[in-house]
Amino acid sequence: MKRIQKSEILETLRDRFNRSTAVVFSDFRGIKFDRLQEINRELKKRGCIFQVAKNTLAYLAVEGTPNESLRQYLKGQTAMAFTFGDPSAMAKVITKYVRKDEQSAEPGIRLKAATVAGELVDTAVIFQLAALPSRKELLAKMVGSIAAPLQNFVNVLHAPLRDFVWILKGIEQKRGVKE
Repeated sequence: MKRIQKSEILETLRDRFNRSTAVVFSDFRGIKFDRLQEINRELKKRGCIFQVAKNTLAYLAVEGTPNESLRQYLKGQTAMAFTFGDPSAMAKVITKYVRKDEQSAEPGIRLKAATVAGELVDTAVIFQLAALPSRKELLAKMVGSIAAPLQNFVNVLHAPLRDFVWILKGIEQKRGVKE
């Protein structure tokens, strides 16, 4: 790899480490290339980036970024997953493959370390994040919980008018008057 290519990769990685809301390092030793491509496609669908780079480049790139605490985990084969939005979306994909691979006889992806909002977290936190609803689902629930009391209030305000109309219809039917 030429020096220019290395500097481009270094800058790209540094930018990703700076902008990311969550980063996951995983060990991919023994995994077939098509499996890595499958994980990459899944993450890409959710707006995440899955990248493998030389540890020395990643070590230099992470220096001085909010995710600097990950430096100590740059040993062996390391795949990096970055998300710039909802960390739970990335966590769902990664934990899906980790769980699949745990049940498989073939070598699989294993979590090394992770940061969320620049803070180093235990890999168990990634599994907890995966269990959370997505940001969209949480926002929908919040809007629903805000809208429900307002809808009930509107129904209460309409109730006297609706009841009055029902009373008039009942009187009309009792008298047999038709329009």
